[in-house]
Amino acid sequence: MNKYEIIRVFTSSSLEEILEEGGSGWWKINESHASKCKYIMCIQNNNGPRKSIGKKGTYAPQNTGFIIGEISKIIKDDKSGRKLICFNKYAKIELHNVKLENRNPVSYISSTEINLDFDTLEFEDIPKNLFKPLTIEEAKEGLALKYNLDTSRITIEIKF
Repeated sequence: MNKYEIIRVFTSSSLEEILEEGGSGWWKINESHASKCKYIMCIQNNNGPRKSIGKKGTYAPQNTGFIIGEISKIIKDDKSGRKLICFNKYAKIELHNVKLENRNPVSYISSTEINLDFDTLEFEDIPKNLFKPLTIEEAKEGLALKYNLDTSRITIEIKF
């Protein structure tokens, strides 16, 4: 068993925002540790940077683990170096009063460190209809990120 199996993130995003994005991000993570992890656990931070922004969705109580996702891929933003931890399957959980070791919002733990029976979790697919339609500019930015290109090198043609 790996030393680290779970990436734990202290997020100000709601369940709905995470599902809409297809993961949790954009984090500064240790790629060596992250590559060994099978799961991501999101812990609610109700005092984070989104506190004053127009929040949407359902928020768990402060310091509550509210979702476990099976990591499918990690996407890197080449400009900032931050990563989006993507998952296709998730399970809702309720782990209250999760203690963080330090002020870093990202940590790596073993499943033996938390009181959670993975065999009883009911994983569901992220609904495909949660993905929002893109503008041409958003599509170009996504393709530029994926293929490490400048957006000026991407042309999108729509034929009706």
